[in-house]
Amino acid sequence: MGLVLLVDAMAERYSTLPTHILRDATTLDMIVFDVAATYRHHINKKNSKSYVPPVDSEELEEIMRKHKEKYGKD
Repeated sequence: MGLVLLVDAMAERYSTLPTHILRDATTLDMIVFDVAATYRHHINKKNSKSYVPPVDSEELEEIMRKHKEKYGKD
């Protein structure tokens, strides 16, 4: 399914038929397209107002510890 979506997105972007992508595109073309699309998605998501950056559990525990020190148990 992923390959079908990749070929469809490439064909749409480059205004060509999916069969032309399958016939002419190299593996490098597909990798570059996929990385660029993933990066654009990441940037769009990051610029969204609802974006919450990922926090690992150690960082979260440190934030909780500092909060408890400053404000008490709750």
